[in-house]
Amino acid sequence: MAQVDIPIERSFEVDDRDAAWALLSDAPDCLSHCPKLQTLTPLGGDSWRWEFEPMGARGVSHQVRYAVTYHYDKDAGTIIWTPVEGEGNATVSGAFRLQPAGQRTRVELTIDCLLEVPVPGLLTSFIGPFARKEFEWQVDQFMKNLEAAIQKR
Repeated sequence: MAQVDIPIERSFEVDDRDAAWALLSDAPDCLSHCPKLQTLTPLGGDSWRWEFEPMGARGVSHQVRYAVTYHYDKDAGTIIWTPVEGEGNATVSGAFRLQPAGQRTRVELTIDCLLEVPVPGLLTSFIGPFARKEFEWQVDQFMKNLEAAIQKR
């Protein structure tokens, strides 16, 4: 089993803080902009299970699954998610933070993802760079999609 830790920080700026909050605080709407998300399942309350399309190369395929609980604080401009124990094959935590940026609002994203990937011993050294590249691409595309969706509101 290979474990891959992937910390990510990204941001973009928008004109309308209320539009950003409206999209980001609506989990199904927000997450509909995430590439390769195959299934989003409500678990009750503010908890959701994410299941992505299988990814892989050279005959090795892996489907990332995890669940998180969202915690919203509109006044502080934060949406924090924490892992649901015992769900899936990855542990993900993170936050969106809305910060003043002059006349605009900066949307900051932080994610810490720990993937557990069952691969043969010989592939362990290759899985880390592949998983990081794929995860970073997905987050970058997600952020572009969110920025465009917020600007359209």
